[in-house]
Amino acid sequence: MKSLTTNIVAPALVFLLVVLAASADVAAQKPMIEQSVFNDHAMPPSSPIEMARAVDAIVLGKYTGETRLIEHSFSARDVLRSTAHIFEVIDVIKAAPFLPNVGDRFEVVLIGGYKEFPKHVLHAKLADADELQAEATYAIFLRWNQRRNEFRLAWEQDGLYNVTNATVRGVGRGRPQQDRQSVPAFLNALRAVH
Repeated sequence: MKSLTTNIVAPALVFLLVVLAASADVAAQKPMIEQSVFNDHAMPPSSPIEMARAVDAIVLGKYTGETRLIEHSFSARDVLRSTAHIFEVIDVIKAAPFLPNVGDRFEVVLIGGYKEFPKHVLHAKLADADELQAEATYAIFLRWNQRRNEFRLAWEQDGLYNVTNATVRGVGRGRPQQDRQSVPAFLNALRAVH
């Protein structure tokens, strides 16, 4: 009787593994539908010094590449998708109460994200923003949101600046003049305010 059970279970297990492998292959082949998302927000001031004065906190954070999809349903057809991007604090430029400490992780939420459906993957992307790069370092401008009792990104995507390389590169395309600065000059200007 033992061999009969083995003879039935083993082929069933092989069939299950084949089905799982095939479904994973199908998921990998789903078409990607790109959707541009636009958001209207206040723009940052034109200089790093004015930017530093306009926010409650500034941190340097390394993007871990980890994300969490956030969905807010307004009706059956209207869903706002945002993505929480996980950063690790590597330096504090402008300190504030309740700010995460160096080494702590925290989330920065941007509109858009990836959502898998049965027949496709939807990629809702901010039309005027670059994708975040895993392991890159960003200057992150934060404001305290009294209603939510938490820090939120100032100026949406225009409150994030990649400072990994020799020159600054804004995630948002709203302030291209910041992109022309060297990283040391940009960070020194931010630190000079405090």
